[in-house]
This record gives sequence, structure tokens and C-alpha cells, in this order.
Amino acid sequence: MSKITRRFLSLILVLLMAVSAGLSVFAEGNTDDGMTAPQRKFFRTVLPYVFALSNAYVGVSDIDAVKTPEKMWDAMGWYTVYRYLETGTDYLTAREAAGFQEAVFPGGNMLDCPQRFFDCGVVEEGYLGGLIGNVFYFPYHIAFADNLLDKTVELKAEYVGIREIAAELTLYVSDEPVVYNYNFIFRPNNVKVSKALKQYRPTYVINKISVYIPDATDETEKLSQTNILETLLRRRNSIKSVSESPDRNTVTLYYLRNNSTCMLSRTKYSDGTSAVNGIFNNFVYKKDASTNNRIFAYSDLRGGTDFCAELGSESMIINETLYLESENGEESIYGAFVLGKEGFECYRYTIDTSTLLCRKTEWCAFYGYQDYSDNGEATGIYDMVFDCGNTSHEYNVNVDDSAYIDCWNLALRTVTVIYITGDTDAPNKYEYRVSVPYNWEYLPIEAVEDTGNVYLDAACQREYSYPGNGTDYTVYIKIEG
Repeated sequence: MSKITRRFLSLILVLLMAVSAGLSVFAEGNTDDGMTAPQRKFFRTVLPYVFALSNAYVGVSDIDAVKTPEKMWDAMGWYTVYRYLETGTDYLTAREAAGFQEAVFPGGNMLDCPQRFFDCGVVEEGYLGGLIGNVFYFPYHIAFADNLLDKTVELKAEYVGIREIAAELTLYVSDEPVVYNYNFIFRPNNVKVSKALKQYRPTYVINKISVYIPDATDETEKLSQTNILETLLRRRNSIKSVSESPDRNTVTLYYLRNNSTCMLSRTKYSDGTSAVNGIFNNFVYKKDASTNNRIFAYSDLRGGTDFCAELGSESMIINETLYLESENGEESIYGAFVLGKEGFECYRYTIDTSTLLCRKTEWCAFYGYQDYSDNGEATGIYDMVFDCGNTSHEYNVNVDDSAYIDCWNLALRTVTVIYITGDTDAPNKYEYRVSVPYNWEYLPIEAVEDTGNVYLDAACQREYSYPGNGTDYTVYIKIEG
């Protein structure tokens, strides 16, 4: 494993937990551990909740976070990891899920899984029949448990008082340890239930959670606002971000044209190929092998999405779970952890304390995808792809976009877009006209999202192919329903 991969692996493992160390850290106790037999029994009983919450609360200072659906179901994933490592069971039944929620959010209503977790594959539903019934799978969490055994995180738990557990999680990042301390106080679960349900109810429930990490809520909000792209560009004219990762180097320019936020990104890959991506004049464009090395662009005609405004509203600092790692007189280090659309993402930002400008971004991510058999059926096995890199940022730099934008100063051509909706016998037609440079291929966003619905004739018989440079052309977009 390369040095850079080790470094960023250590970053992401704060989210994932080095499970090989996890169970040894959470030893069940022995006769010389200083605990009485009842205390030891309590310790073993609440250990899965301590394990789950210690992982779920990394980088989170809000003690009520587990009362939100996102954090609750993330914690349930780590609870499933504990059970999986103990027993090999890789799911939670619906009753076990309810029991976990009762333990960590006593008195609260059952929190449904966020739809985006289902959409991303973070959580999957299943049915095993019989007494088991409905179940929930957490494929990302389990895949991490199977594949990540690097001991970069140290987690200790200790019985410190009546039904009180102290946990200390130490993350080793760039040789500098980052420590998170938690206290979990439990109380007996005195809710009376029938004998049939008793096996699913927790013996103890959370009474209080204390999280000891630097709370920088005000500072992080200010950081996020200060580093909004449009705000930065009006003060700093332009931004150059140079990103290096194992298989590619990318140089991205952010700048203003016609009072709108624009972007131009050039990437060179280790295999010798390259790609260009950009946003200009409310068009999203790219040039790479998939576009036959010509510029391809799209926009949102019907929805009216303003891509320049969306870009300008983005911040260079992700404010989700942002927290302060360390600081000195000249710079501060902040961390952030995000459960994204495809996996877990981890960021570290180096901030200039005098200007609040971001000077460097380190990032890493694990993206999960499901394997499919030769006949196209999902196998239920998730593979993980690790990606990492670091990005340096400069401000007030020269911007040269002439190779891609100067063509807008020449004669433009017209692309007519006709949407056909409703009954094919008597369709409704909506027509738009778009002006683009003579050498830009243009299609609306619907044709990008569904390449099979664009044609060159009103009868929707001639499938679309690029008509060539210089000529005006018309495309027909068939919208079902």
C-alpha cells in the first residue's frame, strides 16, 4: 500500500472503525477487570450500543444527532456490524431495529429510513419469511467490516460509574492523533411489555450522551459562508484548484464571466487520456473520448435550472459534520464526514486563519457498487472502490478559457428542440431554440439522462446522431406520459 493511500485510509477509518481492533477493544471483561459480576453483565449488554454510537458520532458535537433519521440509521448500520462480527448475522429484523431505536432514543417515535439511504444502497429491505419477517441490510457498513482491517483507530471503553460507560476513540491522522471522548449513561428499561415481545426490547436505554470534541459551530458556519464561490470570486477574482490523486491530475478554474460564475476543469489520467469539463453561459459542457473529442453541451430548457447560479452558491467547505481538529497561529484544520450518494466521503481543510481562505483540501472516499452476474442479476455482493487525493487552492490567478469559449464570439448556429408529449396520435409539442457555437454539439438535459428518447424526425423513427459542425439542426425529444 502506497504512503498516500495509507494516509487517506487513516482519514476514512475514523468513519468506518478498524473493526479488527474493535472487538478486542471491547473485551467482555475478566475477573481482574475491577468490575463486579453485575457490572460486567451490564457492560456486555450495552457494548453493542456503545460501539454503534461511538462510530456514528465521529465528528458530531450535537448530542441529539441520533434523534435524526440519518444518524439513527447510520448508527443502526454500526450496530449491525457489531452483531455481524459477533455472530455472522448481516441484517436487522424489523423488531430488532425497533429495539435498537428504543435503546438509543427512548420515548421517541420510530424513525423511518431516509429515502436517500435506499436510493444510494446504504440500506436495503428484504423479507426472510417465517418468524424473521422483514429485515434491513446495511451493505456498505458490512463491506467496510469485511475489507478494512487496518488498525488506524484505537477505541477504548471503560465502566466508570453506575450504568455509565466512558469511550475514547483515537484517530491517527498524519501522525497527529485526534481524540474523541464520549460518556454514555444508561438506565433500566422499565416499560412493561408482553412476554412475546420481551426478547426484542432492550434491557437498558440511553439516559444521557456526552460528546467531547471541539465545538466550532459558529466558526464552521462562518467558514462555509465565507467560502461560497460567488462570494469568493467577487473578492478574489478567480480561483485555481490543483487536485492530485493516484490516477489523475486535475486543474480547475473558477471565475466570473458576464457576472455569472463559470468553471473550467482539465483532467489528465495516468493512462494518457484527458478530459475537459466546464460550466459557461448556463451550459454544462465537456470534451473527452465519449464525445469524440468535440465539445458537447446541455442545458435545462423546460426546468430552467440555472447551472451558473447553482455553481456560485456552492461552498468550498462542506459544512456537514464539520468540526475543528487543530489550530495554531497561522492555520486551522477542520474535518468533515459525509454520507454521499455512492458511499462515505471524508474531507480535511487547511484554513488560513487571517483570511479564512481554504488553502488545501485533503479528501478520500469509499464508493460501493453491487456485483451483477453474467445474466444481469444482482448478486447481493458489494465491492468497494477507494479514491483519495489532495487539492491546493490559489486565488487571483490568470484565467485562459479561450480554447473553449472564444468560439462564442463567432457566428452562432441554432439548435431547435421540440418536445413531444402525451398521446403519440395527437401529441402536444413544445418548441425551444438554442444558440450555440458552430462546433458545439448540443442536446437538452432530458436527452443526456435518457439517450434513447432523442430523434431527428417528428415521427420519432430516426435515432439521433450528430449532424456535424456549422449547420443548424432540429431534435425531437419524446417524453412519455
